[in-house]
Amino acid sequence: MRSIFIDEDDQCQVEILPSSQRLRCESLFMEIDRRLSNPAIADTSVIESFAASEEANQSVELADLRISVSDVEGILNGKVAKYDVVETGMFMSREVAKNTIAFGNDVSETIFLEFTADGVVTNLYLRFCLYVWDVSSVLGRLLRGLGESYDLIFVDWPKRRIFGLCDENAMNTYFNDHVDGVL
Repeated sequence: MRSIFIDEDDQCQVEILPSSQRLRCESLFMEIDRRLSNPAIADTSVIESFAASEEANQSVELADLRISVSDVEGILNGKVAKYDVVETGMFMSREVAKNTIAFGNDVSETIFLEFTADGVVTNLYLRFCLYVWDVSSVLGRLLRGLGESYDLIFVDWPKRRIFGLCDENAMNTYFNDHVDGVL
């Protein structure tokens, strides 16, 4: 049985959102930068709680796109293995994540889907190792497939980077910059 663990602090750090969220995300990037530049409010827990409070607003709009778990499975077309169990929690405290599935061929590339009881995706987020990432990988092709089927953006909250999933040049630049140590 294949299982994967995602620490609660890592959830939605790199996520896929509707492109209608782009301006809001860019505004949040500026607010996070403003807070980080002010020593009085630069405590990362303040930043994390600020971002987390904003994240509650975005899943509804992703759900409005009515992307189903079976839609994502269709784009994957059996090329990426589904994990049997997704666990979440912090440190040594783990529990099975409810209404969450994950796909990945190994822990270096994983996409997580949170969904409603009727199978509508509410959150799409990624965990990957930038030093082994290849945009032509199965998950890279999945991202492009999602971008072609839906109007979605890639958002890296810690790096404050954003681009459309269909923008292959931006995707290549993002991953190449990370691999080369630029970012």
